[in-house]
Amino acid sequence: MTSAVGKFGVQFDASGVHVTAVGGALCPGCLSDEQVDEQIQWLKDDLDIIAMMMKNVIVERRGKPLGLKTREVDTL
Repeated sequence: MTSAVGKFGVQFDASGVHVTAVGGALCPGCLSDEQVDEQIQWLKDDLDIIAMMMKNVIVERRGKPLGLKTREVDTL
């Protein structure tokens, strides 16, 4: 099983859940501190989503809760 979010992917196989990088460069060239901060924040946001996906895969595959904290999502 493989899923992707932004520049990262989640892959599940017999050895567990893995984070993979999708494509080449993880961010474009940056010319200022602000650009670096913005690009890194985007990567962190993607990794937060990947972490939730990985935890969901583990719970689904093993059928046991892992005692992980969850966030409530507001719906409109």
